Amino acid sequence: MDGLESANATILTHVISSALRLGKAYTFAIDYTNDTYYGTVSSENEGYVIRSRLKKSTNEFYSYVTVYAITQDRQITLAVYPVTRGTSKAVYITRCLDVITTAGLITRALCLDREFYARKVIDFLITVQIPFIIPVRKHSRAMKQLLNRTRSRFGE
Repeated sequence: MDGLESANATILTHVISSALRLGKAYTFAIDYTNDTYYGTVSSENEGYVIRSRLKKSTNEFYSYVTVYAITQDRQITLAVYPVTRGTSKAVYITRCLDVITTAGLITRALCLDREFYARKVIDFLITVQIPFIIPVRKHSRAMKQLLNRTRSRFGE
C-alpha cells in the first residue's frame, strides 16, 4: 500500500503538461469520500476501515481523499489517498498541497467538501495562507443569522 500511495501522484500527473500550464494558478478541489464496507474487519484492513455516521445500513467505510485541478472544461485528478484511522484531515490537505506544488502548479483557491469543516482544518489553511471555500452547517443562532442574508458577507 505504501508503494501505491507514493506512486499514485506520479501515475496520475505524468501527462499533466498536456492539460495544465506549469506556473499558472488553478482552483483545486479536495474531496473526502466514504465507500460503504459490509465485510469483516481483519488485521489486514483494520487501519483502513473508518467508522462514521450510518449510511446505507452500515457505519463502516473505506474512505479516500482525492485532489482535482479544475479548469474551464475539465476536472483533472492529481492524486488519491486512502484514509487511515487516526490521521488528521489536515495531513491529507498537506499531502494534496504537496502534489500541487510538486507538479509546478499554483493554488488560486481550494474548494473543500463538508467533511473538512473542522477548526483544525480551517486553522491550518489560515496558517499556510491558502484561500479556501468550505460549506458550513447552520448550527448556532449567530451562524444562522450570518448565513440568512443574500449579499456577500464574512464572519469570525
